[in-house]
Amino acid sequence: MLSLFLASMESTVVATAMPTIVGQLGGLEHYSWVFSAFMLASTTTVPIYGKLSDIYGRRNLYVFAMLLFLVGSVLCGFANSMTTLIFARALQGIGAGGIMPLAFILIGEMFSLEQRARMQGFFSGVWGVSSVVGPLLGGFLVCSTASYGKPEYTKSTKKACAVCHVDSKAKPKELTEAGKYFSEHKNLDGYKGTK
Repeated sequence: MLSLFLASMESTVVATAMPTIVGQLGGLEHYSWVFSAFMLASTTTVPIYGKLSDIYGRRNLYVFAMLLFLVGSVLCGFANSMTTLIFARALQGIGAGGIMPLAFILIGEMFSLEQRARMQGFFSGVWGVSSVVGPLLGGFLVCSTASYGKPEYTKSTKKACAVCHVDSKAKPKELTEAGKYFSEHKNLDGYKGTK
């Protein structure tokens, strides 16, 4: 839930910090690309992560997506030009494209049908909380430090904690009936002979 919270807070924190970022880095003409690069990258990688998770496993791909997201955040903090920031945001978007859908896929596989609705409610509630907390946190961090890199560094430590938790401590649970079905039937696109 922590990784999904950080991914959902990403755009709201950056939206608040963008005037300061443009003031420090310049490049007002590239303002919209900071958001567009993230959204394009995350939107285009969602189906790719879905198919790769069927082939290589969800947990490993989830950790990989979180690591990409973490590296993108660190690079955003080190960015010294708008072009570098845009490419770092695109890398973040590639990671976010795996974090968001794989979190809900993992819910479907780890929890029974009765528990699934409650867990999806918790995970969906993360978006509501992040829409309130994100702008407040972004404004506070930028105003208190007078630097745009501080929000990225602060989120990076939390992301590193989430990666470590999923990678080392989270043990995979017994698959539910739906999870067993999907792990046995890798051909989910409806065409025989394709994988």
